[in-house]
Amino acid sequence: MLRSTAHHPHDRPVTRGMRTLLYVLTALTFVVGTQLVMLAEYTAAFFAWTIAEPLSAAFVGVGFWSAATVVFWCARQRDWVRARVVVPTVAVVATMLMVATIENLEAFYGPIGLA
Repeated sequence: MLRSTAHHPHDRPVTRGMRTLLYVLTALTFVVGTQLVMLAEYTAAFFAWTIAEPLSAAFVGVGFWSAATVVFWCARQRDWVRARVVVPTVAVVATMLMVATIENLEAFYGPIGLA
């Protein structure tokens, strides 16, 4: 079955602002993933909280890399209808991470943490 290449009037392009946001999220997610994979044994010194098992830190880092790949794919889409599937997922994950961070603030290092 052949798909029509004609655009429907309700199809919208990904806006420049959304594309920029997605590229920034890609970069941040990739950096955090790299930090967790490359410095898995040193999370006490180089991460917001200590992850006791280096393999666990690396696993979380690879998860961040996977997320960066999906968000980058989303940023490269021209049509919002193709890109929009990723945005709610990113919003839910970011909200869950924020809630977990607030609930465990005493375990974090640095300016926002209490440890």
